[in-house]
Amino acid sequence: MSDAQLRRQSEYVRARARDARLAQMAEAQRQADERNAARAAAATTT
Repeated sequence: MSDAQLRRQSEYVRARARDARLAQMAEAQRQADERNAARAAAATTT
């Protein structure tokens, strides 16, 4: 493989890793939001 191909591939791999991290963070945030909403709902019904 040429240097350009290797560079492109490593950029692609880095981009995929970043996308996966962002998706993971977004999912964790969504779950936290759900828990907070459930907690708020429980607090208002008592």
